[in-house]
Amino acid sequence: MVDLILTNTCDKKYKSQSHTDQAVITNLRQCSYTYEEIKDVFEKYPIGVKYHKKGTQGETYLKMSFEKAQKYITENKVPVINQDIVSTVCRPTSYSLDELMNLKEDVNWYVENLIEEKSLTIIYGASNSGKTWFGLDLACCISSGEAFLGSYKVKKQEKVLYITLEDKPISIKSRIGKLIAGRDYKSKGYLDFGGFESSQFTIDKENVFQDSITKSGARVVIIDSLQLTYDSKVDELKSNSMIGVMKFYKKLVQDLNITIILLHHSPKPHEKDSSKYADINGARGSTSIVNMCDQRIGLRSINDGEYSTVAIFSKSTQNSKFGFKITEGKNETVILEMIDPEEKRQKFLKQTEDDIQNIIRKGGSKTIKDLASELNLSDETIRKRLMKMRSEGDIDLDKVKGAFIANISGGKAA
Repeated sequence: MVDLILTNTCDKKYKSQSHTDQAVITNLRQCSYTYEEIKDVFEKYPIGVKYHKKGTQGETYLKMSFEKAQKYITENKVPVINQDIVSTVCRPTSYSLDELMNLKEDVNWYVENLIEEKSLTIIYGASNSGKTWFGLDLACCISSGEAFLGSYKVKKQEKVLYITLEDKPISIKSRIGKLIAGRDYKSKGYLDFGGFESSQFTIDKENVFQDSITKSGARVVIIDSLQLTYDSKVDELKSNSMIGVMKFYKKLVQDLNITIILLHHSPKPHEKDSSKYADINGARGSTSIVNMCDQRIGLRSINDGEYSTVAIFSKSTQNSKFGFKITEGKNETVILEMIDPEEKRQKFLKQTEDDIQNIIRKGGSKTIKDLASELNLSDETIRKRLMKMRSEGDIDLDKVKGAFIANISGGKAA
């Protein structure tokens, strides 16, 4: 952060080293640096050349410059910037190759490797993928400091505002009640809710967003869902339209120094089950929606909601994948827990093979399309299972008029 301030200040031409020093001290003070912190900068950085030359008089020189800076800021009512956002405000627009290769930037997380501070995140998935449960549980964990899904550490407990534009208060009450019933939830007033089918939260009413967020004091804002914050005049499929929408949210992040998490829909997969995770550009609409976000979290429902896979695409850390399931327990409790989707997938594939054999035994020869229709799976999923079963000697495949016909293998037809 100091490097950024020094670079931006010292790039300008001043009459003398004293004028340069004064500008640096004023800028550091404007960024909330104390006298001792500024002294430390002049001790360790090249900017302190005149300070060091003055020897025993160096501290007097520095104190006078500090007092002058403080007087200038007070008399001219210069806004003091919190150090937390200096890296954004003072970020250079270009780097030399050496500067770029030596660049080190720490990432500050609310939820480690999942939700970054001062960022824009999108969570997308088709209906029945668990988006709202995922978002609500995330809100509970960030506001209480509890690890998300028992595995993702909450690095910083913060106030959360959950703006729901799809649900009524009684619906959210029911869901939140089930989430916190089975845990020792202590939010300490760190979780608020707003919106509730309101038509006021639209991108043409920036003041509504700003007033609600400022009033709540939230540092993390979850909006459910993105599509309800713009009207029908916005074409979701056109980049020109959606770039304007996403710029609105990027500006809110920067102006209010907050993290925004958007919940959004994605097209429903055409098949009942898939071994695939959500695609990196799997959100519904223009790719500019996901491209302008810092983190993308794609959810995909498997086996009609038996569990969901999660794919995380991040600009700040390695991409990762996992699965989770929603379990309803006793006493109206709901628990979200992480699972190994590969283990679930193998069980599903084995069950599919058993189902194929049972269908053929009962009804005789079947085409790939016959089996796909009866099992409500894609032709491709059935084809891959049949090829594997043939290689293991479980079935025979004959090609008749361009279509594969599956039969129980002669040696296993009993």
